[in-house]
Amino acid sequence: MKKHLYISHVGPITGELNLDLRRYNFFIGPQSSGKSTIAKLISTLSWMEKEACITLSKDVLPANKGFVSYVEDYHRIHGYFCDESVVKYDSKYVTIVYEKGAYSLTLKKDAINYMRVKVSYVPSDRNVITLRDIDKRELSETNFRSFLFDWLEARRYYDSLHKAEVLNLDVKYYYDSRRIEYQDRITHHNGQTYEIALYDASSGLQSAVPLVVLVTYLKGLYYENYGKEISFESRDKRSDLALRLIELILKPHVQSLEGESLIDLYRRIEKEYQNGVNTYSEYLNNIYQTYYRLNNPQSISYIIEEPEQNLFPTTQCDLMKYLVAACNVEGHNSSAVITTHSPYILAMINNQILAGILLEKGADEFEVNKIIPLDSVLRPEEIGVYNVGGGTCKSILDRNTGMIEQNYLDTVSENNAAVFDKLYKLYVKSLR
Repeated sequence: MKKHLYISHVGPITGELNLDLRRYNFFIGPQSSGKSTIAKLISTLSWMEKEACITLSKDVLPANKGFVSYVEDYHRIHGYFCDESVVKYDSKYVTIVYEKGAYSLTLKKDAINYMRVKVSYVPSDRNVITLRDIDKRELSETNFRSFLFDWLEARRYYDSLHKAEVLNLDVKYYYDSRRIEYQDRITHHNGQTYEIALYDASSGLQSAVPLVVLVTYLKGLYYENYGKEISFESRDKRSDLALRLIELILKPHVQSLEGESLIDLYRRIEKEYQNGVNTYSEYLNNIYQTYYRLNNPQSISYIIEEPEQNLFPTTQCDLMKYLVAACNVEGHNSSAVITTHSPYILAMINNQILAGILLEKGADEFEVNKIIPLDSVLRPEEIGVYNVGGGTCKSILDRNTGMIEQNYLDTVSENNAAVFDKLYKLYVKSLR
């Protein structure tokens, strides 16, 4: 997964940011340092890449919006762009450039080999979904609105007979469509001790439940149910894609009748194929396979803001293991971009990296699995961990060990120890 990102002069990113994006990308730093700016741009650029590839067209932005207005409106970051702003994204499939007012998207030859990805942005204000009648409120087209629609789709699959586990918190979630209000419900694990509305639950549950339940849905039921209900817009896109594939894959190899349309050409060749003429079977099969691959998601790209919100440290660690395991579901090689303020999240990531290093060195899988589940292990070659600040970001992975540099893990504890030491000296002095 070779992708390169360059950002300069966008919001808090006032310097130059150069990143080779990996399967897992973690960004840590203080408030307003630019973590979310990076994540939001990755989200938008990944979506644009997907749309360009699944339509085989560079016209992916709404007709009435340019690049800046689309990003600013969708991610609610108005005023982040200036005359000096530069954003560049390069992958195997596309090149997207916004440089000082000029925007371009270039489709590469390999775009036709793209594996469709579902881009799922989980914002930091996800607990807003607990508000009364949130599904009935008129919302502008923002990342929260997209998240809300994903949530409303996901919760339909968890009723009183099919409740969703919420980490190790001894509670389950389900959606009660029979209720007039407060339909999102939380029950104790045994289903008897208590039942409350998610609206009345703790702040930790209000933050964790939308994230965990959505990820639970996306890693499984989403693939099973995708395409059963599609909009007229999606149907039109599929029809346009089919014609484009006929034009790209079949037409160059077939002699067309004068005035024959693409669809007539396809029907003629398909009829010949059904009658035993296999001259063009290779191209027909290529069309079928490409059409399926571009129309059916093969993986999820999770972009998650602050997964640790309102959670106890051990729960933060359990959540990190859960999220990585969700990316490792068999048959779906998903990815993640995660922003965080939490040293506990950072420490857990380091443990997952060390587990991956041990496996590469031949450690016993059974022994590693007792400490870190094998599906939660992070492979060193698949990760990037960055400290964001000072208008840019830098990798905090040690080049020699492949793990997070020790000084970043120790910063919080060292600061607390220094404060304690000063207070203790005053305490001793007061006893004299």
